[in-house]
Amino acid sequence: MMGCGSPSDVGLQRWQSIACTPPTQDTVMIGNERFPARTLPHSSEIAGGQPMSTGAGLLRFDGVLRRRARLAARMGRSAVTPSMYPTSSIARAFWFDGIANFGDGLTPWLLQRAGVIPVHSKAGAADLVGVGSILEMLPSEFAGYVWGAGSLHGQPLALPEAQFLAVRGELTRELVDAPGDPALGDPGILVSHFLPRPPLRWRVGIVPHHFHEDDTLWDRLAIAAGPAVRVIDVRRGPTAVLRDIARCAAIVSTSLHGLITADAYGIPAVWTRRAPDLWGGRFKFDDYESVLTPGRTRMVDVDDDVDLDAIVRFADTVDAQTVQQRQRGLLRALATADLPRLNPLTAPAHVLSRR
Repeated sequence: MMGCGSPSDVGLQRWQSIACTPPTQDTVMIGNERFPARTLPHSSEIAGGQPMSTGAGLLRFDGVLRRRARLAARMGRSAVTPSMYPTSSIARAFWFDGIANFGDGLTPWLLQRAGVIPVHSKAGAADLVGVGSILEMLPSEFAGYVWGAGSLHGQPLALPEAQFLAVRGELTRELVDAPGDPALGDPGILVSHFLPRPPLRWRVGIVPHHFHEDDTLWDRLAIAAGPAVRVIDVRRGPTAVLRDIARCAAIVSTSLHGLITADAYGIPAVWTRRAPDLWGGRFKFDDYESVLTPGRTRMVDVDDDVDLDAIVRFADTVDAQTVQQRQRGLLRALATADLPRLNPLTAPAHVLSRR
């Protein structure tokens, strides 16, 4: 574990702003934004002492230049997307944008394809929050829309002003005491609605969470199995990762959205846990499975001596009608959000004024 002295590398400053913040404080800094202290575990629980972002200064993933480049790319795609015309909705949306991870990037990916121009916003100023275990990142006075987000720690959470369009699962719904009848499911289940499945290429896809990128088990299993097995890097953009997962006949994952993507495409999948454990443990998996596979789990314990075929033997699919039901519910819920309407060609000026 790294110490909490003065970092010699600017790229470590963000790591130390998390790891060295006493847990008794009300807030912690993540990048340039302050979040409630309930958001993250203390330094002893951070994954293996790994920095959460790479690079230095403005060029790191969560730096100003790369954030603005991603914003420009999203606006450019909106301007050339026929479904955005004659007008589309625009939303100040919050998603965790501190590291390169396809699951965190699904919120803007999905919103854009659903006819909403996503503009990344600070949590407290957002009109809408979507994919991810990010509810603890919201201030208690948050009054925007929640569309499929979930809890991280599995503890009761008061968001009395929030408008719950959808939550990830039954467990989150109980924890936030969501009023009314919100849709249930992670919006990631919609990926197959917007991206057709490409032809099969690999017998098995292994999807390690980015916490587990240095776990040698996966490369060892893939090498032993030969070229029919693909280890999928989740640190790339959503489209590339989704296509790789969709081209597999079976999925083994320690990433929740690796599992969700497999379910969206009807691919047999199994999930497991590896060290270091994810923040919140298995809660987000249990929350998600509470609405897709209620009463059963596809989790299997593995050790370093396991054989890949022994893991894949436990892979199973989700009922296709259940997936379609959750997809319809999530799309209907998003359609009820009262978001500003805007012509994509005039969006940049409005974006700057809404930051």
